[in-house]
Amino acid sequence: MKDKWDKRFWFGVAVSVAWLGWMGWQLYCAGLPKELNAQGDFFAGFFAPLAFLWLVLGYLQQGEELRMQAQELKNSVEQQTQLVQVSRDQLGQQAHALDEERKRFRAMSLPQFFINADVAALTHDGHTLKVTVFNHGGPATSFAAAAKAFDASHPELRLPHFKSEVGHGFAVKIAPDFKSQGTMSYVDVFGDKHDLVFSLRVLGDGHVSVEQPTPPAPSKMVFADK
Repeated sequence: MKDKWDKRFWFGVAVSVAWLGWMGWQLYCAGLPKELNAQGDFFAGFFAPLAFLWLVLGYLQQGEELRMQAQELKNSVEQQTQLVQVSRDQLGQQAHALDEERKRFRAMSLPQFFINADVAALTHDGHTLKVTVFNHGGPATSFAAAAKAFDASHPELRLPHFKSEVGHGFAVKIAPDFKSQGTMSYVDVFGDKHDLVFSLRVLGDGHVSVEQPTPPAPSKMVFADK
């Protein structure tokens, strides 16, 4: 832009010098008019072309500056748009990281139950199993576990509080080759109630096969007063 202005400026200077020289020659040859009105017309005709020339050059210069300002404004808007997009991306990443951290925190806070069963007694009509429920996760409340016995009873284990890293047991009688179905329910630290299913079966070698309860999928954590 500076180069364009320099060219226009020197162009204006050159035209002005040429015009002044030519008008000076005309004044030298023809002389200055004697009437006052004629002198006014002479000087008006003398300076009007120069004034118009510099007016046009100034207009072009102003237009160039306006175009440059518009381009700078456009670049500024584009930069601001990019900054906003970058900020959005960063906020999105932070929100995703926070959500993952909340999920990990929730998963670590949920109870993790594991069932172990052993044959405690053998009789001609069935086996008595000692069932122990261990909690390797967070604490639970309103815990209840029951298993179906061969005599149609449902021995239960009920606890108002099931702490972490402890185990509690109960006994159930099942017939040979009988698969006992069991249920488990509890309330986690977030106030959500869960119902799980497990099964027990005595194998031919005397070992007990346990189908462990499937932990519930961590739901989306919402921090709200229950």
